[in-house]
Amino acid sequence: MNNGGNYRDDGSFLFELRVSVAGKRLTVRAFESSKQQYISPHTRLDLEARYDGKVLFPLGALYIGVPSHHSIDSDAAKRSALGCFALKPGDTDADFFEDYTREQLAWVSAHGEELSLIVYDRFGED
Repeated sequence: MNNGGNYRDDGSFLFELRVSVAGKRLTVRAFESSKQQYISPHTRLDLEARYDGKVLFPLGALYIGVPSHHSIDSDAAKRSALGCFALKPGDTDADFFEDYTREQLAWVSAHGEELSLIVYDRFGED
């Protein structure tokens, strides 16, 4: 996987989502993972998030599983990828956030609700 300048040339690159959060650009990129999914029939997508041009979540720090009945670049996959960064403490189990940095926790706490509304506006309910 390539999270450098030529990420679009990386054969595992799937899609990029760009939204405005608090007046700054959030860019989420998704790559098909080379890691095996042994537990379920899902395809793992490794994610990267940049906020205002700076890496907030490096590639692979977060990932989603796309069920085999969905295309890996479907709206459902895109909704999940963007929504993953909207989760904040209190939305799910505390252990989900145990590897977050202080900067990441501060970001999701400050912007998670706004991002949730953006996801809903763009993709509707799941």
